[in-house]
Amino acid sequence: MARIVDLSIPISDDLPRWKVEVNKEFPEFCHQFTAVTMSVHTTTHMDSPLHYVEGGKAIDEIPLEMTMGEASVVDLSYKGENEAITPDDLDKNGGHIQQGDFILLRTDWPDKMWGDMDFWKKSPYLTEEAAAWLAEQKPKAVGYDFPQDYAIRLIEDGRPDKADFVVHNIFLPKGILNIEYLTNLKGIKGKRVKFMAIPLKLKGVEGSPVRAVAVEE
Repeated sequence: MARIVDLSIPISDDLPRWKVEVNKEFPEFCHQFTAVTMSVHTTTHMDSPLHYVEGGKAIDEIPLEMTMGEASVVDLSYKGENEAITPDDLDKNGGHIQQGDFILLRTDWPDKMWGDMDFWKKSPYLTEEAAAWLAEQKPKAVGYDFPQDYAIRLIEDGRPDKADFVVHNIFLPKGILNIEYLTNLKGIKGKRVKFMAIPLKLKGVEGSPVRAVAVEE
């Protein structure tokens, strides 16, 4: 029997970074009717190329084949605060990656720091060289349980330049999707697994929350 592993962070109105407004009504024709206002980049979500590429594919244009398939889990859980993830780390731990995979980078960072702004300010991050290494593997997407670009920690002090987000700038123009803010990657037992992260079909939009799951046979 297949084992399903939930890799998604819940969306709620008490998140440390994103403003989420939840308005509940109790009209006569049903028990509850809720409106939610939030960024499409809230908690576990997918970025489409339009996020960084003018004229790039919007999230509703992403083929379903790009949202599910084989994944490789790369264990980087030894990485600590503000540590760079380098090509050497990926060489040592990513030998099982295959072309066309989803590459899931596991640091267990949500277990260490979720719920605090230090999740963004002190996280491990990918170097530009590591992002180039990953792009050379020709994955469908790369998923992370940590903020992958060093530049995100600079936002509170004034918005950094678009060019500073080196991972976004390497992947999205190549059609490699970002799946951000995964959690519970430690719940996957093997190095290879079936994976899916299906976005909402939001027309003309550059991203969407996803329910990300792994399926182990």
